[in-house]
Amino acid sequence: MAKSKSKRLKKAVSVPPIPWGGDHGTGTQAAKAGTKLVAVKDSNGKNPNNLGQRKRIIVLDDMLRRGTITMRQHQAGIAIQEAYCRVEMLSSGGPLKEQVQSSPKPDAAVAIQVGANSRLVHVMKPVLQSNRGLIEAVCWHNKPLRSAIRGGFVRGYTRFRETLDVVADHLCY
Repeated sequence: MAKSKSKRLKKAVSVPPIPWGGDHGTGTQAAKAGTKLVAVKDSNGKNPNNLGQRKRIIVLDDMLRRGTITMRQHQAGIAIQEAYCRVEMLSSGGPLKEQVQSSPKPDAAVAIQVGANSRLVHVMKPVLQSNRGLIEAVCWHNKPLRSAIRGGFVRGYTRFRETLDVVADHLCY
């Protein structure tokens, strides 16, 4: 009888993975929205200290990684995104306030705002009004394309890719 007890197999116990260390922010729902937790890797590609960091999810990068858009279309989308972010950054007054306080001429601040707006207008010039909602959703507001598509999933992706190609042609990419 003693032998049969010792030969019994033990049940496998699943052990939850050790959570990543490091500062991941406040942990609230608002702080986690639009982000993902990524391992911090060293030069060898390993994570010896089991650290993680919170990174913002950029929809255009995910689309490129999945093969939904080409590198040329990605560059055009990033150009639109950077031009829009520059306008938004200046409207909040962050770096603009620093430049205005250190500049003896207030015209410099106006020139910076005009330059940012001109770049956005230049980049968005070839975008048709019917496709502008797709571009604004993905490139401006960093939302998934499916949230902006109306009237057919495949047709929406095709219109989005064609619009990015037109922008890439316009910017000579």
